[in-house]
Amino acid sequence: MMKQTNCFISLNKFMNSQVSNHINLILNLRDDNIYLEEAQILSSKLLECVNLQVLTLNLSQNKIGYEVFSTVVQALQKCTQINELILDFSENKIDKQGAQIIGFILINYQNLQILNVDLNFNVINSEGVFHLISYLKQVKNLSSLVLKICGNNISELINYNLEYAFNGFQYLENLEINLGYVYMIKQQIKILTNI
Repeated sequence: MMKQTNCFISLNKFMNSQVSNHINLILNLRDDNIYLEEAQILSSKLLECVNLQVLTLNLSQNKIGYEVFSTVVQALQKCTQINELILDFSENKIDKQGAQIIGFILINYQNLQILNVDLNFNVINSEGVFHLISYLKQVKNLSSLVLKICGNNISELINYNLEYAFNGFQYLENLEINLGYVYMIKQQIKILTNI
């Protein structure tokens, strides 16, 4: 049986939908002026999505900082039935604490198998990425990880800690990393996957 995908490109339409019925949800709120008030509304509605299994959430290009980001991400804490999660928070103002919060929330996602996180062009830095990856290692059933983190001043992670950071994923079958340094990705993935 095919699961119906519900797709929304405005917060208002999502607010007026029967959110408890959503199983496969796409929220494309890119460049949609999401400030704290809108984040609180979005969060309250996400908390009602108790049957959600697949979520694509695009909040890119909204100038989101820590407060707005943490408000939205903490709402995801209750959506623990999700098995596929695509998050696009690229081109915002998310810092290292924001990266840590998302990692901490995802630890409780025992059904999560597929994760795609786009944090390109934020202000996370090497420490934030390292903590995010440390938390993601604790997501028990994660089999596919796509992590986009270029444009975040992560040269320290790339130069010294990349192999260590990604070592220890138990069930990971697919790993894609966008660091903005393609030649290093190919070289490091060979080491990580023992090919």
